[in-house]
Amino acid sequence: MRFPNQVWSTDVTYVQIGGRHMYLTAVIDWYSRYIVSWRLSDTMRAREVVACARNAFEARGTPSVMNSDQVSVFGSEEYVTLLESRHVAQSMDGRARWRDNVLMEVTYNSLRTLTAA
Repeated sequence: MRFPNQVWSTDVTYVQIGGRHMYLTAVIDWYSRYIVSWRLSDTMRAREVVACARNAFEARGTPSVMNSDQVSVFGSEEYVTLLESRHVAQSMDGRARWRDNVLMEVTYNSLRTLTAA
């Protein structure tokens, strides 16, 4: 299922769980602000962000645009090939421009606030 003009964002952040350093990848729909997919891993590798994006596509269809920051996993051949195969335009933030991916940043900050309490 294809959703024209639908924009999603994705990002990776680290979280502490039981004293362990883990990586949380999530995909958010800009319009509904719904987390359409997430994945927790002990490594930050391209295969983890690809799996998260695939899960999002299978569960919610395919967006027109996928936004991310410039972390290396989002520029990996595996991730770029996945987006190209689904005809999803890739949008990457400017360097050190967190505002471009603000929905993910706000979501992660809310998560950190909840887990710190």
